[in-house]
Parts: sequence; structure tokens; C-alpha cells
Amino acid sequence: GLKIWDDEMNVYYNANLNNPLPHNIKFSKQGSFIFNINQDQLEIYDAFSQKLISSISLELKNNHERNIYNDETDGSLYLVDDAAVKQVDFSGNIIKSFKHSSAQGYDIAYTPGDDHLYFSDGIGIVKLNKSNLKPLSWAYTKDFSGPNGWAAGLKVVRDNYGEKIFVFDNYNIIVLNQD
Repeated sequence: GLKIWDDEMNVYYNANLNNPLPHNIKFSKQGSFIFNINQDQLEIYDAFSQKLISSISLELKNNHERNIYNDETDGSLYLVDDAAVKQVDFSGNIIKSFKHSSAQGYDIAYTPGDDHLYFSDGIGIVKLNKSNLKPLSWAYTKDFSGPNGWAAGLKVVRDNYGEKIFVFDNYNIIVLNQD
């Protein structure tokens, strides 16, 4: 299940969601929705009533940690499954997609206000134009740590000098800039 405690260790929120990969359960930024990547489905729940709003089928070959991005400004979700990057609405309709060249998908990351986003697909990191999901640039992780480098975890932060993309590639944590 999912529990949230206050400073005095009292449970003030409890949801009966089960997932063997707890990192695949996320709250929306405003806390109104819960997103649960469970097996080959993305389940969207109303956080207050805990009722299932919709379930979106994903193309997944195996079950591992994945990250999604909920863009509250346009009311859509961005995710990467094992076939494509997808922008979907809360009803499960695909708005846009980009078929990637790998057989696996992991994380998608975005810095609010940017016109692009990043995703990891095992073999590397791709920077996509957010409005049309066309690739802008990419980097292969094998170029950084040898033939077994496998880009999975991905985080993006912004500082005074631009974006920093943090990638976990099986062996190392790689830091890339926005280029």
C-alpha cells in the first residue's frame, strides 16, 4: 500500500495500491492523481476517492522501474514504454508518439518551462522537441562507459549554467549538459 505520515508519524493518507516496484507509483504535482505503472498498464487514480479513472495499455517486455512526466499545464502524461515515447491524455488516448530504436524504455524527464524533454531507452539518452516529439539530439551510453553501459535512471535539473542530465548507466552516474 501507499501511506503518508505527518511529522508526528501519524498516517494521514492511506491508499491500497500494490506494486512490487514502489518507484512506479507517483503522485501528480498537485496531489490530485496517483499514477501506477503496474505490469503492462499505466493506472490513473483519483487520489482523494482512490477510484481508478483510467488504465492505459503499455508495450512492456519486462517489469522494471520507469518514470513518467505529468504535464499539468496541458493535462497530459509523457511516458516511454518498450516501443515508443508517448504523450497520452487521462482517458488513454495517444496524442503523439515517437518510436525509439531500442527494445526497452525507462525514464522520461522534463524541466518545467522548457520546449524539450529527455528519455532513456537503455542504449542512450534522447532529447525530444516537446511539441512534436521529434529528436533534437542524443548520446549513446556505450560511448561513456563501454559496451555494457545501459542508460536507465534519468533526472534533469537546471542551474545558472543550463540543464544537467544525470544518467545511471549500470556502472556510473554520468552528468551531461543540455547539448
